[in-house]
Amino acid sequence: MQKLNRHKSAALLFFLILAVFFLLHATHERENALDTALAGTTAQGRVLSQLQKLNPEELQKLMEQKEKERKRKIEEFIEKKRAEYFSKHKTKPVIKEMLATSAIPGRISVDGKSMFLFGVNYPFFNGLRGLDIGPLGRGRDISPQYVMLPPLKSGESGFDPAGIDAQFSDLASAGVKVVRWAWGFDGRGFFDFDKNMFCQGLFPLTRQNLSKALEIANKHNIRIWAVLLDFRFVSSAFFKPESRRVPLYADGTFEEPHADVIRNAAKRKALIQNGFHELAAFLKGKKEIFCLEIMNEASNVTQGKDPVTGYELVHKAYLDTEEARVFEKYRIDLALMQQFMNEAYDAIKKADPERLVLSSSLNNVTYLPGFVGRAKSDFYSAHYNADGWTDYGKVHTVDQIQQGLGKWGLKLDKPLVMGEAPSALNRNMDYFLEAAYKGGWAGFLPWSWCEMIGVFERYYAEAPRVPEPAPPEIEFFRNWASKNAAEIDF
Repeated sequence: MQKLNRHKSAALLFFLILAVFFLLHATHERENALDTALAGTTAQGRVLSQLQKLNPEELQKLMEQKEKERKRKIEEFIEKKRAEYFSKHKTKPVIKEMLATSAIPGRISVDGKSMFLFGVNYPFFNGLRGLDIGPLGRGRDISPQYVMLPPLKSGESGFDPAGIDAQFSDLASAGVKVVRWAWGFDGRGFFDFDKNMFCQGLFPLTRQNLSKALEIANKHNIRIWAVLLDFRFVSSAFFKPESRRVPLYADGTFEEPHADVIRNAAKRKALIQNGFHELAAFLKGKKEIFCLEIMNEASNVTQGKDPVTGYELVHKAYLDTEEARVFEKYRIDLALMQQFMNEAYDAIKKADPERLVLSSSLNNVTYLPGFVGRAKSDFYSAHYNADGWTDYGKVHTVDQIQQGLGKWGLKLDKPLVMGEAPSALNRNMDYFLEAAYKGGWAGFLPWSWCEMIGVFERYYAEAPRVPEPAPPEIEFFRNWASKNAAEIDF
């Protein structure tokens, strides 16, 4: 692995700082606490000074104690929400079975086989996020001064074939058939952009590492759902208030927002032709690739009214807030986002007509009217909140979703996959899986593999493995896969 095994003690120290800062926070507050802990404040300096006085054994013991206490707090919070639900509803949510006569596709066709997609969000091999395959670009370095990561120089990647192979072995053993893997992320690597953000193509190192990654996937009979960009490519850290933005690079900056790459016709064309088309041509005919997704949760950075249907994509949770005002200028008009998706789809299909292409796995089903039938896609995907209680008992059947789309003159004429959902049994993962399977959805991929095996940190230097004894989620996944093998095996 390139540079990831260096400075382990520094990474361990920063992990401990993280544990101290978000000890008393619930699951949905962890990110706030993390960003505060990483902001280089005076309080952090005092904690660091105290921790430096401890020897490695004392540090490890304290870290384990804090992690145990943090997990206990999270579990208490989730159980409280579960109790509130049952107190109100008196029973578990009823899951409606789709009628066999439904005209809406309830399964997805792969290589001529109708199947239920069963997988998990990988979504990264390590905490470098988006540098699993390609190298860090545009002359920047990553420093542990701001984020809890080993240092990485420009031109280096976090690719570790042995580590990825070990994780894929764990995934296969758990019954996972598909992994959703974030490749391009926020533009920091994978695609080769010049200083003006014109895409030049794929880095040679990206091609080299991709070939090895496909060999690993083939070895373990796992298909890759590749996510080419994240919504953070458009907004970077500006979807957060300024107080929560954390520097990534050694010079104290973070990845800049790249909304202009989509708004500027020349830059957009360079990304689509030199990036997406070139990648699709390189991957043409590779069975290890399940699909190419253009952008994760594009709805997060999209707004405006569809001029054809009249549907308006509005982020109600952010209206009349400082966060909305900061974020506003980085959101893409809905019609332009649809145009970008359609141009990207066409370019990928031109390079590989048989490749499945997904426009975007949306962060909520309520945003489907902005993309269904409006952005070209071979199937659709939407998410439910991974906290396990916000959407508990609220999963829609695809029949219900179809009824909602009808208001805009739209039809759900292609399979719909639950692209993200809770990954822990105490967060009701079993309910969401059952609701997807019986409700006419075409697949289920919880968020995320690391959380499924008990790792909740956003940044980690070494790839986690399934612990012994394995968490109950692993046995649950394995048993479900065995029981339903006929529908999920490729």
